[in-house]
Amino acid sequence: MKQTVSEKLEARRAAGIEIATAIRDVSKKLTHFDRNELLALAERIQLCNSKNNQFRATDFANFETGEAFEAHGTFWACGSKLCSNCLAKRSRESRKKLTAAVDRQKLEKGERFLFVTLTIKNPNQSLLKTREIVNRSWELFRKRKLLVDLVAGGCKSEEFTLTANGFHYHLHLMLRCRWFQFNEFRRVWTECVEKAFEEAKLPFIVDTKDGLLIVNFKKLTGMQRAIQEVCKYITKSDSWTKMKPQDLAEICLVKRWNRMFEIFGSFAESRQREAYVHTKPLSDGGSPSETEYWREKVEKIGFENYRTELFAEFANVRAARIAQILRKQTACKLFDGNNRQLGFEDT
Repeated sequence: MKQTVSEKLEARRAAGIEIATAIRDVSKKLTHFDRNELLALAERIQLCNSKNNQFRATDFANFETGEAFEAHGTFWACGSKLCSNCLAKRSRESRKKLTAAVDRQKLEKGERFLFVTLTIKNPNQSLLKTREIVNRSWELFRKRKLLVDLVAGGCKSEEFTLTANGFHYHLHLMLRCRWFQFNEFRRVWTECVEKAFEEAKLPFIVDTKDGLLIVNFKKLTGMQRAIQEVCKYITKSDSWTKMKPQDLAEICLVKRWNRMFEIFGSFAESRQREAYVHTKPLSDGGSPSETEYWREKVEKIGFENYRTELFAEFANVRAARIAQILRKQTACKLFDGNNRQLGFEDT
């Protein structure tokens, strides 16, 4: 049976609370990690998924169409890659960005859209080490002549699942490209993954008949379905809680993530296409986002003092957002996650 919007939001909220609990448990089990930072992250994720942070608004006006609808959202965001609430928001933003990019494309003669899934041989390493190998493979792959000459643009996202043999990590690509031989594509990808394994000083063995890694190709017919697939979460929300404590702690303490979703070439809004666009100058990384500077504050003032400041920040943001919504949406009725109606007295 299909879930209602309320059921989806509640499931997402419960998953966030579960993740926060798992992080607190890890902080007790592993003493060689920064306990204050882990506790602060758990507090942020729990606050982000609290009922006080949720809102529902009836008679919410769409000023472009004049229609009224029921809106759902949150007042404050923790920004964590582990937070089910924030990941859902990133997924929505990615879908919007990719839909706009696809709408801008005008296929030339001999071009087509293709959905590709790139796999690697399971290295049986930690999640961070596995991600490092995958991202290095992609960095090498996008500089190869095959992509430079035949791919006009596209997007890349990453996903992993937990298996009995460790992390199964793979990349999803949506490509605007010319025709190419599928096995040549597989051969070049296999060479790049092999190089990444070699740099990591790990054995590389492929057990397929032709010695090439499995790469899945699909010609796009349902564009929205493909956009949904490439922009979904990096993993199911319960994967974080099923990890080994060591792996979860390592992920929690990452200060700078490589981009999990990347648009390049003719898909990039800032780029005007001149023949076929080189992908090699595009960066996977970036500076830590503003939402990550809280880590420095925890280090300076300690967890308890940071927790006090965090609650004050949350209260201020929540009050400002309530006032903003009520001023802009004068006809709406606003409720929090406890179904309590909110008014200007809450600002």
